[in-house]
Amino acid sequence: MQCGWRICKLNDRDWLKPQQFYLHIGQHLNSKVCNWSGCARTGMPSKLKEHARAHTKEKLIGCPNCGALFANRIKFMDHCLRKQKITGNYLPCEICQKVYPTERLLRDHMRIHINTVRCSLCDMSCASPSLLKT
Repeated sequence: MQCGWRICKLNDRDWLKPQQFYLHIGQHLNSKVCNWSGCARTGMPSKLKEHARAHTKEKLIGCPNCGALFANRIKFMDHCLRKQKITGNYLPCEICQKVYPTERLLRDHMRIHINTVRCSLCDMSCASPSLLKT
C-alpha cells in the first residue's frame, strides 16, 4: 500500500501494516479537498474521510449474513437491497429486464447500456474500450 497524496513526504514508502497506512492517510484528511493523485473531490472533512476509502480500499462494514465487506453504509445498504427477494415495488430495466429495488440502483445499472466510447476510424460506439478491439 502506498500513499497517493500529492504533497506527502512518505509517498514512496510501502506500508506493510494496513492500520498504520490508514492512520497515515487520516492525517491528510483535515482539509476540504482530496489531494490524492488524479482526484480533486471537495466536501466536508467528514465526507472526505469516507471518500478516501475509495482510494485506500479500506472497508469497515461487514454483512452479517455473507461476510462481504463495504467501505460505507450506502454500499452495504445497496448490497442488502440486492439480496432481498424483490416483491411488489420493483423497477425493471427497459433494455435487459433486470429488476432493481431502488431508482438509484436502476440508474447505476443503466450506465452499462450507454455507449460512451467512440471508434476513431468509424461511427461505431460501445460501452468500453476493450470492445472496440473486435
